[in-house]
Amino acid sequence: MFVRRAAAAIPTALKRNLIVVHVNCIAKEGSEDAFKKECIVNGNESLKEKGIARFDIVQDRNDQRHFRLCEVYYCEE
Repeated sequence: MFVRRAAAAIPTALKRNLIVVHVNCIAKEGSEDAFKKECIVNGNESLKEKGIARFDIVQDRNDQRHFRLCEVYYCEE
């Protein structure tokens, strides 16, 4: 199983106002490694965006084609 967790600094005042997005993905058979690499690139770029708190990538241990992406954003509302 592959797990990658990356977080940006979250201002203390905004820790209560989070939006969490979960995305389930199934990679084409044989393209799991390429998909994983692209997810890492995407996650690294996402962490540069204003408002993102973290971007996690989890690959299923039992089905290597199945990935879960978790993006956490903070907001001022």
